Amino acid sequence: MPQLKETNRVSQNKTMIQKMVRVCLWLSVAETAGIIALMPQINTMLFKNDSGSRTLSIYMLSILIVSFINLLIAVTSGDDEKNIHKLVLFGMSLVAKAALNVILVPRYGIAGSALATVLSECVIMFGILTIYKFDRKFLALDKKFTSNLIKLGLIMAVFVRVVVSFLNNYLAMTRANSVLVNIIAIPLGALVYLKLSKRWHMLTKAEWEILPMGKYITKFMKIED
Repeated sequence: MPQLKETNRVSQNKTMIQKMVRVCLWLSVAETAGIIALMPQINTMLFKNDSGSRTLSIYMLSILIVSFINLLIAVTSGDDEKNIHKLVLFGMSLVAKAALNVILVPRYGIAGSALATVLSECVIMFGILTIYKFDRKFLALDKKFTSNLIKLGLIMAVFVRVVVSFLNNYLAMTRANSVLVNIIAIPLGALVYLKLSKRWHMLTKAEWEILPMGKYITKFMKIED
């Protein structure tokens, strides 16, 4: 991070930027898709009932959006000429949040507030991308990685929902059963995500090793350069 903030050092730090961006987005998509797919069960496990699950599902999109915003800011922080533009975007986001709350909360309640938060975060994200003309090069992202990452998240989420739906046919929605469902569905979803990531070469070996227990994962999944 300190190196990224040095002016005009983006080209020299391209390899480090690529690793940070790809790993962070890969993790963020896994977390976002997995939590949303399991939200009724996670909510019941933590709070004894599924009240507010829709609101929490909407709000969980912030995991991915805010992670991406942080990456954009980190990678472009050395560009002093654009920092004032980013400050303006944050102000616009606050205004958008307040305006959207007025519009959405009366109609959708707390879910409207969650949606307003997500949309106001999108103002920052798309604003920064617009400043840099949606150029993926400065993030070291390619079209194949981006499209495969979207497919990966969707496939895992659908798979987890299928597993949860199957288990729900035999288990009532209680706190204890929700714990059991999560214990079963989370490892299965993670396994699918990891297997497809390996098959589609989502990360290099060096990027895998950045992950928590990365060296163990590379040995367990037999990942080579």
